[in-house]
Amino acid sequence: MAQNNKPKIKIKVDKQKKESYLKTILMGMLTAIALFTGQWLVHNTIQLLIATVLSFVIFGVVSALYLLKREIERDKTGIRLVRNPWKD
Repeated sequence: MAQNNKPKIKIKVDKQKKESYLKTILMGMLTAIALFTGQWLVHNTIQLLIATVLSFVIFGVVSALYLLKREIERDKTGIRLVRNPWKD
């Protein structure tokens, strides 16, 4: 049996970057919740509920793509990978 001796690779995530991403997502979600609440109180229709749920989904996808693009642009010089010293 041939063993696969590829090294395990971990990607380090900077704590400050992680907090920045979480703040960006949180602010967007709070904005979406505020819009949803205001529209729901004014109109209270099923169509509005469906449109708001779709806007949540679209916002989530767009946020994820934006953050991924931003991370890729930062790491164009090379992804900083850390090799696990315990698994040689």
